[in-house]
Amino acid sequence: MNAAPVVDVCAYCGAPLDLDETGACRWCHAHIRTQRAKIPVLRSGSQASLVPEDTDDCMSSAPFLFLALSTLGPLLSTEPVVREYMQRKPRLLQQIRALSTAVSAAGVRVRDAGLLKDDFDDNLAVYTPAEIWTFDLAFDVIAMIGALDGLPGRARAKAASDLRTLDQDTRGHTWKHAMKKAGDGPAAFAELRATVAHRA
Repeated sequence: MNAAPVVDVCAYCGAPLDLDETGACRWCHAHIRTQRAKIPVLRSGSQASLVPEDTDDCMSSAPFLFLALSTLGPLLSTEPVVREYMQRKPRLLQQIRALSTAVSAAGVRVRDAGLLKDDFDDNLAVYTPAEIWTFDLAFDVIAMIGALDGLPGRARAKAASDLRTLDQDTRGHTWKHAMKKAGDGPAAFAELRATVAHRA
C-alpha cells in the first residue's frame, strides 16, 4: 500500500503552497518565505491536525465552511501551543477531528447533490438542522482554541477575525431556527459539546 503524497499548504489560508517571486502565497498573499522559521507549513499527513488529512476543505462548497476548516486546520493546527495542548488531551483531539470531518461531509453533501448555485453560495437552507448545529459547535471550538494561553498574537488575531466573519452567518433566522430544531444536536458530539463552552 502506497502512502498518500505529502502536500505543503499555506499556514494562513490552507491552499496548496505556491509562492510568488516575493515569497508570498499566491492565494492569500501572506509572506511565507521570509517567515518560514516562524510559520510552519502543515503537512497533510499530520495526525496532530485538528482536521484529518483526507477531509475535503470545502473550497468548492461554501466559503464559510472553507474558512472554518482552514482556521481549524492550517491556521491553528500548526501552532506549537495548540499541538502541546492537544497532546495532553488526545480524546479532545479525536472529537475535534470527528467534528471537522462532519462539517466537511455536510459541505460535500450539498455540493455533490448540486444544491449550491456556485462556489460562493452561502445558502443555509440546504443544510439540515443537525449540520448547522455541528457548524456552530465548530465555531465554538475555534473560539476555545483561538483563546489558548500562549497562542501568538498573530494567530489569536487571525482566529478572532475569522470567527467574527463566521458569526455573521449565525445571526439570521435560518441559523437560529435550525439550532432550535436541532436541540442537543447529534449524540456523537454530546461529550464535545459538554466540554466546549458556548462562545460569547
